Amino acid sequence: MINIPISIFLLFIQIIIIYFLSRIVINKIFDFLIHIFRNNKLAYIFISILFFPGTALHELSHFFAATVLFLKVKELSVFPEKKNGSIKLGHVYYEKKDFIRAILVGISPFFAGLFFFWILSALSLFANNNLYIDVLIIYLIFSVSATMFSSKKDLQDMLYLIPIAVVIIGIIYIFDIKIVFLIQNKEIIDKIGEICSKINVYLFISIIINLVLILFFKIFKMVFRR
Repeated sequence: MINIPISIFLLFIQIIIIYFLSRIVINKIFDFLIHIFRNNKLAYIFISILFFPGTALHELSHFFAATVLFLKVKELSVFPEKKNGSIKLGHVYYEKKDFIRAILVGISPFFAGLFFFWILSALSLFANNNLYIDVLIIYLIFSVSATMFSSKKDLQDMLYLIPIAVVIIGIIYIFDIKIVFLIQNKEIIDKIGEICSKINVYLFISIIINLVLILFFKIFKMVFRR
């Protein structure tokens, strides 16, 4: 039996942590900007600018996924716009034909984010004795990690997978189908583990960035309460 590399489990754990931390940080950034500018519109504009690289990657991943899956893209925007009294960071409107392709398009930003971190590891630009590049990469890690998660609207078609999964699990159980062979290729598993290890470095950096920001906003709040 092949042991699953711990890096694969670590990747999922870090992703879950980043999801919750990034939601907290985004809200705290908004509250901070409201405190500074006393204006919701300005706060939304600054947030849009701050997360623009991540937003661009998020929406472009939707676009390319839809295009590859032969779904007609009706409209693409990576720029913020005011809609229903709030700022929408970006959007992609495409022709939906079936829920399978809709799900693949919906989750594409997540895999685009992981691919982005893998590219960073391949380029080996971080911690290379260049402060400006390091600061830029830290900013990109923060922006991309905060926007790589799909919205509720992107994932609404995931509900169709529940009955399908139940049926598949039922068939496997009833007919005693052996699926162990799917994870018996040690070379493939080790390669995936190696890739996860490289991505985990940048996910860990993202966690540190978010924790530092949470600490900063906590101190800021304590100081201005006095």
